Amino acid sequence: MRRPVFLAAAVFLAIIVMTWTVSIGEGIDAYYRSRLPDMVHGTAWRPYVTRALVPMVARAGGSVLPAGFTTPLGDADHTLVILIMGVSLVGYAFALRDLSGALFPARPLAASLTALGALAFVPLFLYPFSRQIYDFTTLWLFTLVLACMARARWAAFAVVFALASINKETAILLTIVFIAHYAVNRHGMTTAAFWRLLAFQLIVFAVIRASIGYAFRNNEGGAVEMHLFDHNQHVLEHPMEMSKRLWLLIAAIAAGTWGWRQKPALLRHALLVLAPILLVMGLTVGQLDEIRAYYEVYPVVALLVADTVWRGLKPSPSNISPSEQHV
Repeated sequence: MRRPVFLAAAVFLAIIVMTWTVSIGEGIDAYYRSRLPDMVHGTAWRPYVTRALVPMVARAGGSVLPAGFTTPLGDADHTLVILIMGVSLVGYAFALRDLSGALFPARPLAASLTALGALAFVPLFLYPFSRQIYDFTTLWLFTLVLACMARARWAAFAVVFALASINKETAILLTIVFIAHYAVNRHGMTTAAFWRLLAFQLIVFAVIRASIGYAFRNNEGGAVEMHLFDHNQHVLEHPMEMSKRLWLLIAAIAAGTWGWRQKPALLRHALLVLAPILLVMGLTVGQLDEIRAYYEVYPVVALLVADTVWRGLKPSPSNISPSEQHV
């Protein structure tokens, strides 16, 4: 699919998804601990306020706009945040296409269709829980780091990893994926480069998150919110009240594991790292069936499922990247 056509399709779908996100259910300004103006101006509760990238970009944009600036999308804060979220969705589509192209180089059309399909299905992750203004940026940056990893673009990897660390503390999961993928088989990377990149990630993440934590140390709230004995205990005792979207995600993961040994190593390692960690986080510091909290694994599941569908429709010898065929 040609780039202008793909861009037009991604923008069209992003507009639909953003319209759904803003207008259906709670929207993006409902939860009292993470109200949009409070997020942008740094007065929201922790840990939400520490997801700082989108607020930083929105504040920077707002500083150059005239006082009282408004659009049909709302005031400057709302307009800029909605635009950032929309751009993140388009960026996510491009990043997922790039990741798919790196792992399945013989399927260029499938890469485009998979990316657009995954973008179209994003609303499944929204209802009935609240939406956070950093969610779609998390989705984009996490996918982009994986794409940089798959293509060994280490300079870009370093920059995007730093941005992901500003955006949300779950960026450290990318480091765990990096270790799982490269610790045993270097996939063409030298041992010295492995240790340099690992040290870079650990230092950058620690400095960024410590700095953000210190900056917002006086905000209300804490480093995490515990939900094991309120929401999670209730839905575990009454599973019929659990969001059915969690079961849909689990079913998608199960479908994506068909032909497991033929899947690209990066996807296998990422799923084995992300799925159990995110599940434990959902059970303790999150809400178990709030599947927007599992965005980090969504690009991995999307590509695993797409590969399963492709192999079912067109059985053929493996056409994944040769460097990805080994554990």
